[in-house]
Amino acid sequence: MMDLKFKQLIGRLGGADFILCITKTAEWTDIESVIEGFLIYQSSEETWVFEFNSFKEDTTQIKQIPRYSSTPFNGTQNKFISFDCSKFQFDGHTENIAFDYTKNENKAELSIISERSKEDTGGSDDSGSKTSLFNNETGYQYIEAFKKDFLEASLKAAMGYITQSVSFLNINGKLPKLQGTEMELNLGPRKVRIRKSIKKNQNTASYKGVNVFSKQILLKISTGDGFKMLWDFYISILIQERINLAKKELSAKQNFIQHYFGLKYYDAVCIESPFYSEGTLKDLLDLYQRHNQTIDEVLIMLYAYEILRILQVLHRINIIHTNICLKNFIIGDCNTGDNVSPIDLRCLILKGFYESIDLNNFCDDVMFVGSRGNEEYECPEMFHGSPWKFQVDYFAAASSIHFLIFQTNMNTYMDPNTKKLTICKSFKASWNDKIWTKFFSVLINFPSQSSFLSDLIFSLADELSQRSDELKIALSRKNDLIMEDE
Repeated sequence: MMDLKFKQLIGRLGGADFILCITKTAEWTDIESVIEGFLIYQSSEETWVFEFNSFKEDTTQIKQIPRYSSTPFNGTQNKFISFDCSKFQFDGHTENIAFDYTKNENKAELSIISERSKEDTGGSDDSGSKTSLFNNETGYQYIEAFKKDFLEASLKAAMGYITQSVSFLNINGKLPKLQGTEMELNLGPRKVRIRKSIKKNQNTASYKGVNVFSKQILLKISTGDGFKMLWDFYISILIQERINLAKKELSAKQNFIQHYFGLKYYDAVCIESPFYSEGTLKDLLDLYQRHNQTIDEVLIMLYAYEILRILQVLHRINIIHTNICLKNFIIGDCNTGDNVSPIDLRCLILKGFYESIDLNNFCDDVMFVGSRGNEEYECPEMFHGSPWKFQVDYFAAASSIHFLIFQTNMNTYMDPNTKKLTICKSFKASWNDKIWTKFFSVLINFPSQSSFLSDLIFSLADELSQRSDELKIALSRKNDLIMEDE
């Protein structure tokens, strides 16, 4: 038994009655601060943050909640600890609590969004399938990433932060009815004029419109459960705020979708985003195919360079996209100008964070298992049911560029000499075989050392700088095709 010092966090968050901030000792600083309406007690040492929810049947459970870098629970990456709380009592006044404290990596809870399987400790479980397994041989925790309960629980843990965002509104009512196009839609305090229906299916629809600031927007509406759209909104906000905190990569903000606004009704979720007229890389490929032309090598090289830079930033801020593909890269407005270097054009924008993973929710020893069912973009680990992490994005990036070059899915084989995966296709004689061979070799064999990826990015940047005039011609030809197609 040991004493733990705690303070109560005033307020409610994510459905919890109150929050406990706990330290190992009774040492607290006198500093108190109010952040976004919550009173934070700051400790002179690392603090664990827990939520206590009396709405559950078992009111003795205390679970650790994620501490996102952009929320009041700012701090170091989570360390997950298991407590025996069966005899814990809280009367609202006591400042010291005592219960068994055990730090056991083989029994620790992963987080609020995933439970370790009873197989870890040899126990049984009748509650159904779990989202987590522990491998005693490797010491890694395996999380089943694409299960619906995993995604829903992730969103539940994040909802407290989402609702605090100034660009989000939770409305107690139903979504106004959409009656055709060319109509004005009141979305809470915002007004949007719908111009055109872009895409519809059973539960989602996309519309082109204009907001009150006369900006062209894309309005997405989900009348289903909407949890994936909310998660996409949440991850997009996290990306922008973590880049701000990093400070070194501020210009990289241009490479990630920035939603204008999000609304949640009883029966729908709406997300307002910028509208980009050129569409996605998939749309670009379709454009060239309609005109029986192929994309210039130097233009594909620019896109390959930007994709790698985007992934480098994304992974540095501890997020895995999991669904890298041509349709999730928007072609935005390049930073054009006479003195702009090709490596500073910033013409791709990553979107589609519906099933992305925030690694700040997990221990360092976590790996993921599961498949999205999109075989042409799946890394070998995902395809064969093995654990994966960042390589899921790198392999999909290679598959995307392969499709731009050859207009076919990427097939690979194991080279008996190098013992590495190699693509089956050969490049045109006029293409830079050396740099493209390096590109695919690094990505499909997973750059376990960051220096491999950095070296590849440097090689692409150097090649683009030498071929800047050729790139300008390729960009001009692309723009001509777009105008011709309108």
